[in-house]
Amino acid sequence: MASLGLAATEFGPEGFLPACPDERTAVLAGHGLTPVGGFVPVVLHDAERDPLAGIAGVLEEFARSGAGTLVVAAATGLHGYDARPVLGGDGWRTLLDNLERIAAAASRHGMTAVLHPHVGTMVESAPEVDRVLEGSGIGLCLDTGHLLAGGADPVAL
Repeated sequence: MASLGLAATEFGPEGFLPACPDERTAVLAGHGLTPVGGFVPVVLHDAERDPLAGIAGVLEEFARSGAGTLVVAAATGLHGYDARPVLGGDGWRTLLDNLERIAAAASRHGMTAVLHPHVGTMVESAPEVDRVLEGSGIGLCLDTGHLLAGGADPVAL
């Protein structure tokens, strides 16, 4: 990657790099790369689940690895990416509140949290992206492929 002119990378899927933050950082440094952060699917719309409990360790590991970004996807809580619950007002309020909580937790670790609109998650379509932008201060990870697949215009965003 470095030979292509890239200076940084995401951590990739679990098991792609060592789990130990120090080892992970050393592997990347050995290839001339610095860590950006990583993709973390988390259930945000269910008031019975506390997403902070699920990401506390991830935030600590990412920060210890020198990453600056937590890329969150609004997971459905179901297996896979095919079925998606339909959210009502309470579900959206919970999702948006949890995005703010995650952004604050990331900030306390010296990181920035962003939301990755992703096919098969709770934030996939253009109206869902708009709802997040209108109801939350969290930034977006602009994955043009997923935005297009969800019906959003990445250029307009």
